[in-house]
Amino acid sequence: MIDEGTSESRPSHGELDVAMLGGTISLTLMKKLLVLFPLNMRNQLSEKDDVTYFVLDSVMTEIFLHLSKWICPPGVMLEKFLEFLENALLGKICSDRRSGKAIQEKHIISLLPFVPKLVSQVANDWKSGLLQAFTKAFKDCNPVSSLKLACLSTMEEMVVPRQGMLYLDPRDPEILNFQIAWIRELPMLLILLGDKNTSHSQVVLHLLLRLGQCAFMNYSFALEYDNMQFSLQEFFCIYQDDGNIIYGPFVRLPRESQELSLCCLRYISNLDLHMLRSIAYCCLCPELEQYVIIRVIEILHSAYKSGHIQIADHISFFITLLSRFRVLPENVNAVMERDVNISNRGTFKSITGIVCSCLLQMGDSSLVFKILEKMVLDQMLQNLPLDNVCAMLRMLIALDSEETIISEQAFVSLVKILPRYLIDIVHCIAEDDGKASGSLSSSACCYYLVPCFFLFVKSHRLLGLVSKMLGSWINESLSILPCDHTHYETDISSRVEAIVSVLLLLHKDDKIWQIMSSFKAEIDCILQSIVSIQSSEEISVTLQEKHKLKCAHDRLENATSALHAEMQFRRNLVSLSQLDSKGCRVSSAGGAMKISRGCMVLMKGEKCGSMFRLIGKTQTSKVEGKRCARGCRYLKRVSFASIAETPVTSFQVSDDGERVNPAREGVKSRSLFRANRDSASESRHKLEAVSDSAGAAALHPRLVAVPRLPHAIIEPKNQPHTASWERPLTMSPSI
Repeated sequence: MIDEGTSESRPSHGELDVAMLGGTISLTLMKKLLVLFPLNMRNQLSEKDDVTYFVLDSVMTEIFLHLSKWICPPGVMLEKFLEFLENALLGKICSDRRSGKAIQEKHIISLLPFVPKLVSQVANDWKSGLLQAFTKAFKDCNPVSSLKLACLSTMEEMVVPRQGMLYLDPRDPEILNFQIAWIRELPMLLILLGDKNTSHSQVVLHLLLRLGQCAFMNYSFALEYDNMQFSLQEFFCIYQDDGNIIYGPFVRLPRESQELSLCCLRYISNLDLHMLRSIAYCCLCPELEQYVIIRVIEILHSAYKSGHIQIADHISFFITLLSRFRVLPENVNAVMERDVNISNRGTFKSITGIVCSCLLQMGDSSLVFKILEKMVLDQMLQNLPLDNVCAMLRMLIALDSEETIISEQAFVSLVKILPRYLIDIVHCIAEDDGKASGSLSSSACCYYLVPCFFLFVKSHRLLGLVSKMLGSWINESLSILPCDHTHYETDISSRVEAIVSVLLLLHKDDKIWQIMSSFKAEIDCILQSIVSIQSSEEISVTLQEKHKLKCAHDRLENATSALHAEMQFRRNLVSLSQLDSKGCRVSSAGGAMKISRGCMVLMKGEKCGSMFRLIGKTQTSKVEGKRCARGCRYLKRVSFASIAETPVTSFQVSDDGERVNPAREGVKSRSLFRANRDSASESRHKLEAVSDSAGAAALHPRLVAVPRLPHAIIEPKNQPHTASWERPLTMSPSI
């Protein structure tokens, strides 16, 4: 008997009339139906007649189940209809012909909505039979059939609780077993559907998402939902032992289905490392859109914040993604304007920036750095492509502190990695490449060099060790270079040319080249090695190779000479703010400058072009100041005691910035003050004292080409100049 629940609404007055009328005429009809139903059981009929009677029985069952709200049928009659429904779901009343099966499935679909209510109201023996019949119908039907969709809808009604709707209580062990069996079928169904039946896949994904949202309400559901990730690995990607990657249906589904799939991951309480690896390799698929990869990172990072991913596993996911991502084309300058659409280098830069931002949000940067350091260096030692090594370095410097926390063992690894990385930059980015514009080459070069610059500024010792390693490559055997990198040149002249190009790349940044001035011995050793190769009789060098060696030697020697002249120039720069901190008073008017302390005048100068010339000599040899190198936070002490004692009566500035003194050739030294102005602030002056020998007629053009500005350039207070590569690394997707 059907036990009408208290939640059933009472019938209205009109409904009562219908029920009373039905009660007066139904007794006779029920007696006849009880004898004849189901209509096709009594006689041996043809297959066509069998289908016809099945349709009639299905319609009668549907009508009866609809009317059961208002009439109270006898228990025997209800059992007749329940038996028919159970046999129909089990497939006992089925035609073998395809057309007959299609008709039968159509009418079974109309009966499925009654299953949840019947299961919740009938006796236990019928409940078990109906659930078993429904489970068999769900498993046996075609994955892309309408019956499968109807079963999924019925299943959702029996598993997912909704307000105002009946659902099966999982506290009943028998019901829970059936519910778990249905949940275990969903991942396999999703894989069977593939990427060709997107509408069916969306229905399954919606059901999985609803299950995940309510899984916390029942421990058994939550446990089963977590275990479902092992079956879902094939849906994303399979990484085989031989290195082959088999991508699952996920990569080719529409974006809406991909979003549903990723949202399901939010509700897995403990994402396994194998699942994360499957997702990471899935992100390496060239067909996957940039938006989807970024959404994967966002959702997994959200899961990490919720405590669903271990920190070591999360970092492993990031390292796998950045180290295995294949950037196309591999040659940086191969991307012409018409080929921008086929390159994914911009996508990889965006992914790198987002990963670095996520790393900064994972907690204490120093602790995260300790976990990350060894794994990153191990990957870089495997001779990764240029873009991947750059991404690994950016992960390190994103977490590194102002005072570097890189371990001693990491220093040893970086000394092996960075020289090869710098030579890769030289080979992959040609300055005069006709395939790429100058701006493209310049920006690409800056992007790859920035991580090295940060490491070198934080650790001068690392720069010295890298310079020493580059110098050792000139004399040592070719075997020191990686044999699996075909772009490394095998002849010694090309090797020397590449090493010199690396040093000249570093020379282009003022701060790095200033640091390299302290490693003059290493650079001189490189120059001497090049000369030794040219004059060596043991090494066979062709005339063309000798010419290349000579050109490389001259380029490096000129840069070194310019560096020496530049450092001589910079040693005499004097900061007016430092003089002011010593109690000095600086005043300038009418082309004259006077520096005094109390009643004593220490220095006098007169304006000459864009500079101020020292008149006479300083009045004290004890005044000392500190100079802050432009853009550098390292202070260097400068002594003013050695300012020239011989007055200079004539001075000119030539158009090319070269300082000459045609009036007096015998003057051995000269000193000038140069004051500069900046409209941003009027509170700070900078006095630059310039001394050089009479023989240094031509200083580095970059240093002596001073703009002719009136009086003084005033720098913003407490805002030292910052190099273009010193902006934050991880706040922007692309640097």
